[in-house]
Amino acid sequence: MYKPNISGEANEWQQQIFLVDLNGETKALTEMENTGVGHTQPQWSPDGALISYIALADDAPNLFVMNRTRQQKTQITHSVTGVVSYHWSPDGRYIAYIAPDYPSEEKLAALQKSDAQVVGEHMCQLHVWVVDMENPGETRERRLTSGDFSVLSLRMLSIRSRGSPHTDMPCSGRTSEASTVEAGISARRTYATEEA
Repeated sequence: MYKPNISGEANEWQQQIFLVDLNGETKALTEMENTGVGHTQPQWSPDGALISYIALADDAPNLFVMNRTRQQKTQITHSVTGVVSYHWSPDGRYIAYIAPDYPSEEKLAALQKSDAQVVGEHMCQLHVWVVDMENPGETRERRLTSGDFSVLSLRMLSIRSRGSPHTDMPCSGRTSEASTVEAGISARRTYATEEA
């Protein structure tokens, strides 16, 4: 479980991860650093040996794993744009995660030029990456999807939306597809398409 720690004077929301046993004893698994950013989205590995979570590293939310005694913490991802969500493969061999594309030079220049921003005008697409958990922290992430669409879910089926030709906002999609991507290869298989 994780619970917020709302500090009155600092006025910040801090999240930590706790382990609660069957007797109701609570043990903090993470401690707040001075960053003011918490630890979120905790998940058990399929075999129950590791706990994964998202925390700030490399100036972006990244994925970590630790054993349940919290004696060994390992940073798994090094995403400059940050991890949005993630999911373990059923056998625990891989962790797939969603991260935004890095903005193009054109988008970065437009952002720096303008004082005003239109919501969604410079949004980046969300894509799937995977990391092999056989050697946590030693293997680099591998990108599985790319293109002019966003992946919104990592469960058994991935939902994607393509924006209309008049906007680059991924959430305003006109087409939804149910697809799967195998971790070992980057081939996507589409099962269903729905036009709005």
